[in-house]
Amino acid sequence: MNLFYTLADLEENDELHEGRLLVLLGIFAGRNGSKTINGLTKLAKLDFFVALSGFSGTCFKGMQY
Repeated sequence: MNLFYTLADLEENDELHEGRLLVLLGIFAGRNGSKTINGLTKLAKLDFFVALSGFSGTCFKGMQY
């Protein structure tokens, strides 16, 4: 099986996506779980950057903080 088909199979795995969302919620909730992420759109954007982490590094290089 080549890498393309392996990655395509992973993309169809719901547990992978659910786990990624739980990690994001855990990180942004803070130590005591009192913080929130305001809106599903923000969560979706954060998930997009985590899922495409190689791409996000390129995007963040041009941003100024």
